Amino acid sequence: MKRHAAAVVLVLTLAGCAPDPVDLTAEATPTATSSATTKAKPKASPSKAKPKKKTEAIPADLKKYLTENFTGTTWVDHIKAVDKNFDQDWVTTDLRANDPDATDAAKKICSAISGYQIQDGLDGFKGVRVAAATGERLSWRKDISASC
Repeated sequence: MKRHAAAVVLVLTLAGCAPDPVDLTAEATPTATSSATTKAKPKASPSKAKPKKKTEAIPADLKKYLTENFTGTTWVDHIKAVDKNFDQDWVTTDLRANDPDATDAAKKICSAISGYQIQDGLDGFKGVRVAAATGERLSWRKDISASC
């Protein structure tokens, strides 16, 4: 049962709609009212909850790379955030999916991020996804031999 629950959580996570975290390692304990229940960790009260770490929208080393190599381009300012997702760089932009120029800008962003990934060697390439402000995928590259 634990494997099934873990598989469901993994599928939902990949789909981008993961449920609240569940302790899948908790041991079942028999009680008088049921044959087995799960020990659950107590939830932290809102006042004791740790604040989420504030992350940079674009990592400093990537921002430096873009500044040194692409200052003055029309597309670089459209990059609003870069997150790691399964080792791939997922780029969020302010581009509109229905804008005819968005695809061209997204391809240039994809190429630039790919170049950043392989600056120390081809084995550094992990993949790139560029999305519109709405989250719609505009460009991607899963393999270094492919184009954006």
